[in-house]
Amino acid sequence: MSLIGIFILMAANDDMKLDYQDLWSERFGRPVYLATMSRNRFRELVKVIRFNDKDTREDCRKGDKFASLREKTTPKSRGPKSIVKRLAKPLKDSGSNITTDRYYTSVELAEELYTDYGLTLVGTMQTKCKHIPEELKTTKDGRFTLANSLSPILIQKTQLLLWFLTSPVKSPKKILVLLSTRHKDTTIENDGKKNKSHINLFYNETKGRVDTIDQTARKYSTKRGTRRWPLSVFFTLIDMTNRHRIYLQELGLKLIERRV
Repeated sequence: MSLIGIFILMAANDDMKLDYQDLWSERFGRPVYLATMSRNRFRELVKVIRFNDKDTREDCRKGDKFASLREKTTPKSRGPKSIVKRLAKPLKDSGSNITTDRYYTSVELAEELYTDYGLTLVGTMQTKCKHIPEELKTTKDGRFTLANSLSPILIQKTQLLLWFLTSPVKSPKKILVLLSTRHKDTTIENDGKKNKSHINLFYNETKGRVDTIDQTARKYSTKRGTRRWPLSVFFTLIDMTNRHRIYLQELGLKLIERRV
């Protein structure tokens, strides 16, 4: 706990780029690091951080490349759809919406979230997806218009209505494909620049949550240069809990105080 506390305090104080020699210097170092443990003790703990058993590591990697960090090898749970469903499980039956990018969005995922979890989905899709209506894959003179770019399809098994939306991106021949199980109509409104559907406006409003987390994590990051990718992932997990500097300072001190 003290080790993690020091990492978090380093991130809050923007110390991650400084050499350990300076951070533990009796003249220029930070007293909180010196009072918690010696520099040699800190470096030794960082050196021996492991997340699995090295005696079984190679065998586990044959079935799971992420075995160095994963507790169990679960081949059926590594696809994009399985990842989203696993993360969405705590939200089951809450009526919430999941916003996804094109790597994760699919009709199958939208259907399963709606029927099994009581959740809606809004996300961008890859243009080659087989479920995109053919009329949205063709253009007149290489151009799309908002009037002919909205198309509903009905999943007969569940009577689930899915809206597909296409709109030009940068050039008329490049399109953005959106899928929504949240919206019930094709309402259009002006956002101050151009006419957009509620689907597009909702996606633009909610897609930034991941970007916000990334920006916050980068601002107060615990990462240091390392060739050990599991350690880099470990730092990333700590970074994703970061919120602001005061919170980090208080959290770091609390973890260190547990040692006393």
